[in-house]
Amino acid sequence: MIDSNEFLNSALKRYEAAFDIEKPYEFHGRLFCAYARLSASSEKYVLVKSATLWRTESFEHVFFEKLKTLDGSKLDDIHLLMVDYMEPELVREGKKYPGEDHMETFLSYVAVCENKVSPEIAAKIKSFKFVKNYMFTFRGRCEAHLIVADLEEKKIYTNRYAGNMSAMYEEILNRNL
Repeated sequence: MIDSNEFLNSALKRYEAAFDIEKPYEFHGRLFCAYARLSASSEKYVLVKSATLWRTESFEHVFFEKLKTLDGSKLDDIHLLMVDYMEPELVREGKKYPGEDHMETFLSYVAVCENKVSPEIAAKIKSFKFVKNYMFTFRGRCEAHLIVADLEEKKIYTNRYAGNMSAMYEEILNRNL
């Protein structure tokens, strides 16, 4: 069976090519195993860069945490962390709206659980939601991704928005069978 450190290190290896990673990372008095940040921009210009037609910026912030178990109060805590701290500070940077060229930001939380995730919690993970549009999406949007690795049962649980990420995490789990 893969342990939480092996899982975390394998996941971080997947991120290190494109993301800036800090281990450990403190955010609002909470210590996370790791934090990965991606910042990407794209622009179209005519002949010279000063004649920019459009520009977009996209971001992803991934927080990694190891847990013994995951319960309902922890899920509520994760939701509050995203709504009260991550979104205002990491997306809007304390302002009313994100920057002019902001297109999207993904706030991702990866919980590596050593013990089995109950069916009730699995259902809550699937229905976990936080999406915010800014100025009818003229200033982009923010979306929460929740990924939970159940090491005991060798299962990955995600919310709807993080569904496309489950394959990578399942590969990490199954590689060590």
